Amino acid sequence: MHMVELVESMAPGRVKKVNGAQSIERAMTVLRAVAGAPQGATLSQVVTVSGLTKATVHRMLAVLTREGLVQRNDEVKCYFLGEQLYALGILAAPRFGLHQLAMPGLRRLAQLSEDSSFLCLVSGNDIVCVHREEGSHPIRTHVMQVGIRYPIGVGSFGPVILAAMDDVQMERILAVNRRALESYEHYSLETIRQLVKAARAKGYSVNPGWVYPESYGLAVAVLDERDQPVGALSIGAVASRLQPDRQPKLAAALKAEAQALSKQLRSLRAKVAP
Repeated sequence: MHMVELVESMAPGRVKKVNGAQSIERAMTVLRAVAGAPQGATLSQVVTVSGLTKATVHRMLAVLTREGLVQRNDEVKCYFLGEQLYALGILAAPRFGLHQLAMPGLRRLAQLSEDSSFLCLVSGNDIVCVHREEGSHPIRTHVMQVGIRYPIGVGSFGPVILAAMDDVQMERILAVNRRALESYEHYSLETIRQLVKAARAKGYSVNPGWVYPESYGLAVAVLDERDQPVGALSIGAVASRLQPDRQPKLAAALKAEAQALSKQLRSLRAKVAP
């Protein structure tokens, strides 16, 4: 008897659980691929982003569509997030209402800087932009949009998120994201570790155009009731608007807003805790 057959004969229930868990993981991978394309994701795009086979992606999309988590627009042949996700989000809002809590601070940051302010949230081993607030300055960077997703480690927000973790957590994230990070030429693992060290010392992190040339960012982590990073507030601008002479003032504003937001989040979660 082969080893696999032996395992299956001894613990068939466990084999089913592993396969079921794998299916859930694949479905989440597909869902995240759709979420990363706010203008709609084609089947081939989801296959490319997820790294799964076309048959697997097609099967997962069919199930997600049937459950209302994904919607397919037959006219443009693209997939979008479904209304059931919105409904679930509404139900979860009292527990994880960071977006609404952050709005006043994002407006203040955009007004102060005259540039764009952002709220990014941790999603598994990635970070996703959930809000962009425009400032009044006419020259803007447009590369950071709502729905865009990056592996934790890149940008201004990646190192500052890792900086708020302990070294064990950080290394786990970097190990999982190792292959994804290879797509970003400036972000070797050693470089990210150095950026994390700098972020821990300063309390903020800077992206000097390493993801997109001439697009700079400045970020501070937002912590939950366990002092774990749940996201980051950031300011993004063209290179000339985020040079070293402006960074301390904007970093101070980001820190103040992030600390206030973290305090509000802890208070909210304490009220709705079971």
